[in-house]
Amino acid sequence: MTGQYQGTATFGNVSLPNSGAADAFVAKLSANTPPTVSITSPSSGDTFQAPASITIIPNVSDPDGSVSKVEFFEGAHKLGEATASPFTFTWSNVTQGNYSLTAKATDNLGATTTSSPVSITVAAEGSAPTIVTQPTNQTVVTGSTATFNVQATGGTTLNFQWQRNVTNLV
Repeated sequence: MTGQYQGTATFGNVSLPNSGAADAFVAKLSANTPPTVSITSPSSGDTFQAPASITIIPNVSDPDGSVSKVEFFEGAHKLGEATASPFTFTWSNVTQGNYSLTAKATDNLGATTTSSPVSITVAAEGSAPTIVTQPTNQTVVTGSTATFNVQATGGTTLNFQWQRNVTNLV
């Protein structure tokens, strides 16, 4: 044990066997381990189109009890809270701007933990489309399937045209 602990215990009507022998009392200290919390969605760097509806999904657990609530923040401003699993929250009508989201989990004994911040951007309504995540290069054997993913924001409906060397595919 490290550190120094001080406390008081009162024992009443204690009957000790082996009267006259050296007796010892053992005090057992147990600490409440705080819950763990991280935001799994959205991810840092995600971009949304205003007016955005953003569902915040945390991953929460408590190794020695249960999670009683999760509060959701943008900076120091509380957006809302969830008191039942899966502890998600939807932030609606989000306007253009850059935001820092955190989640604060509280366990059944009152211990709290705050997640690392997740930075997101909400683009102005009607802004031009922007590719947020480019597809990655792949090498495949002739005749096999290659899967490419792209993430873009802007406009209300986005259409993609895949090209190879300026030639339209599919």
